[in-house]
Amino acid sequence: MNIADFIVARLEEDENAAQAIDPDHRDWSYDQNSRAIRTAVPGLVAEVGDDNTHAAGHHVARHDPARILRAAYARRYMLALAEVCARGNPNDRMLRCLAAPWSDHPDFQREWEI
Repeated sequence: MNIADFIVARLEEDENAAQAIDPDHRDWSYDQNSRAIRTAVPGLVAEVGDDNTHAAGHHVARHDPARILRAAYARRYMLALAEVCARGNPNDRMLRCLAAPWSDHPDFQREWEI
């Protein structure tokens, strides 16, 4: 597997996970009073728990499925640009930067590190 294939596979995993959790691609928000993550369309998504988990609630809402899909779209566009600029060089810096968020994945190769 080359670095571009690795990136595409990780983007597909992220997109599939986002689609599975919220196929309508709604924006999420965190309601600190009720400690619930809500969608733009009225409806409870998840309760967060006690007062110590407010940061987690904000974080989860900030990284909602709609944002993940927008990020994947942008990364696919950057990947296409990087592949044109790399001209077959698997060590291109842009490709390595795009792969970096998944450096903990078992298929990530050390030579791709930034």
